[in-house]
Amino acid sequence: MGPEVAYYFDRAYWGRGLATELARESLAYAFDDIDLPDVGAFTMPENLASTRVLLKTGFALVRFVPELKRNKYRISQDSRLRPDS
Repeated sequence: MGPEVAYYFDRAYWGRGLATELARESLAYAFDDIDLPDVGAFTMPENLASTRVLLKTGFALVRFVPELKRNKYRISQDSRLRPDS
């Protein structure tokens, strides 16, 4: 599977941008500090908020994984959305 971005927040902290910030900082570390070629993530199809976070931070949908009941996403260092772009 490889390296992944994953998070869980208590409902009291939803809607504050924390997941987006965590994903962006995780990708900065993965690509800028430890030079990973790509990073994955999974989300349930019905979890629209997490899907938006992944798309907003540059992840692309790879496929639905039936055994996990999750959508698989991936972002490569080459396709990464830069903060200044």
